[in-house]
Amino acid sequence: MASGWQTMLKRLLEGNHTFRTTEFAGNRDHYTTIAGGQKPEALFICCADSRIEPGKITQTKAGELFVLRNVGNIIPPGDFGIAALLEFAIPQLKIPTIILCGHSGCASIRALDWKPTDEPVSRWLDNAREAKERVDARIPLPQTENEKNARYRQIELENVRLQIEHLLTYPLLKKAVDARRVEVYGLYYDLGSGELTRVT
Repeated sequence: MASGWQTMLKRLLEGNHTFRTTEFAGNRDHYTTIAGGQKPEALFICCADSRIEPGKITQTKAGELFVLRNVGNIIPPGDFGIAALLEFAIPQLKIPTIILCGHSGCASIRALDWKPTDEPVSRWLDNAREAKERVDARIPLPQTENEKNARYRQIELENVRLQIEHLLTYPLLKKAVDARRVEVYGLYYDLGSGELTRVT
């Protein structure tokens, strides 16, 4: 009997076969073009949550989005990985639009209410903690389940704003934004409705 990972591997390979015989074969010209090089129109930064598929929820084609995914759609200031991403995205690929997308039901946001025992997780979430502090400073302590859920939603939205602030601490991006070569936007994806909305 196949183990769990073998079963999943089989599913993935079968799925790839279906992709090749339907989507890939039906759009061969597009895939041939992008095989020669990429020219994405946007850098899309979002959570690694398995329920979010950037290309699907935006109905974009392969090659249109340059995607970064991590736990909690977090941008730590002074991070070499983020600096390298921006170096590749802006001067190399000349991407004109950066999207930072948060989402509903984010486990990372809920985890801000307790101290994780796993140090890497705790240190990572420190980069989002200010979003929680901002919201808690302006609303009363929630009493009902609805109020608690509304608070989490506010923190998820505030985290989008905070992470955009973190992005703009990178001199390369700040210079490009000031020169109007790059625009940065916040979006919020609602898992229950499938809707993307602007965060201002």
